[in-house]
Amino acid sequence: MSSFSLRGLQPIRTLTLLDGQRVVAANVTGDSASFGKANLNLAGRWTDCSTSGVVHTWKVGGTWQTPFAPLRLRAVLSRDVRAPNSSELFAAPVSINVPGFTNPFTNGTLTITQNTIGNVNLKPESARNLEVGLIFTGPDFLPGFSASVDFYRIRIKDVIGHAETAKSPYWKETKRKGRDTHDDMGPKAMRRYRSTLAESPCPK
Repeated sequence: MSSFSLRGLQPIRTLTLLDGQRVVAANVTGDSASFGKANLNLAGRWTDCSTSGVVHTWKVGGTWQTPFAPLRLRAVLSRDVRAPNSSELFAAPVSINVPGFTNPFTNGTLTITQNTIGNVNLKPESARNLEVGLIFTGPDFLPGFSASVDFYRIRIKDVIGHAETAKSPYWKETKRKGRDTHDDMGPKAMRRYRSTLAESPCPK
């Protein structure tokens, strides 16, 4: 007969940061000789941005050290947001001439005027992120061996960017519930977006 016991149960912690964010976090650890060791982390964040209002984010993550000692599994599911920064909201109008366009009716060459301006009506973009992976380390038959494999999926709604960014080849556009969404980011776009996740949701 096997049993699974909880230990290292930490109480829910609430922190209030200087920039108005409230963070709630909890951690639970379970251990069993038959089923291995599991760790579950829960976190949530409430942020009141002066330019975009209240936003909520959360994260659920866990690891499982399987009874087969060299194998460990991990997974994270989260909701992240990025509020528009000051430039995206309040940039002054800029006009530039862009040559090299072809008139489809006359096949002649055109020069167009491109206008860029901030948009005070922008709302935060949000992402649903999923990462699942495994780590295989130090089996008896392969001393010193270590390898890991990870799967990730990032789906973003209400992407903030210039018109040409939203239409770039790194995005696959879909329709969901009548709203524009941009799913399955390419590797370059994914790296650019993930670099913003550690930042505060409120622009500086």
